[in-house]
Amino acid sequence: MPWAQSGLSFDSPDETIVSAPFRSPLSGAPVIAIISPVPDSKRVMVLMVSLEQRSKALIEPADEAQTLVVNDDGTVLLSHDTSRILDQNMGPQDEPGVESVAVEKGLAGESGYRQMPMNGTEMAMGYAPIQGAEWTIMTHTPTSQAFALKRDISQSLIAMILVTVAGLGLIGATMGRTTIA
Repeated sequence: MPWAQSGLSFDSPDETIVSAPFRSPLSGAPVIAIISPVPDSKRVMVLMVSLEQRSKALIEPADEAQTLVVNDDGTVLLSHDTSRILDQNMGPQDEPGVESVAVEKGLAGESGYRQMPMNGTEMAMGYAPIQGAEWTIMTHTPTSQAFALKRDISQSLIAMILVTVAGLGLIGATMGRTTIA
């Protein structure tokens, strides 16, 4: 197993190590290994976690949206599009790597929001670090969908103001006409 070949070294008996992602030699599925020493023993307990199964636990984003969890190497660990798992995250101008500003800021412990072009569509992206791991979670959605509610509220507010002004004008004209006659 790839995690066993890296030479395990625990700093404390309570420490748990999370391996780099890899394809299981048995099933070919993308996995990570969680390794913990067994107290008073030279043994370790290993839990293999299916990244495809864990991706199903992500909240389903809106249409044309996607959520990704990316590690410090720029590797996609979790995604609704399971074909992207273990691929490189795409940075600026669709270049692979950690050069994505969101990934860099997430790894530095920051969370935030940006707008960016992606596959010919203007996207809104929120990102945040995942506590306890060198991972960043990002959700991308088209700006047209992200700001649809704001646009609908603005249009409704403008329509309400126009109806109110027209109503006041009608009341004023009716009262003025009655007063003059």
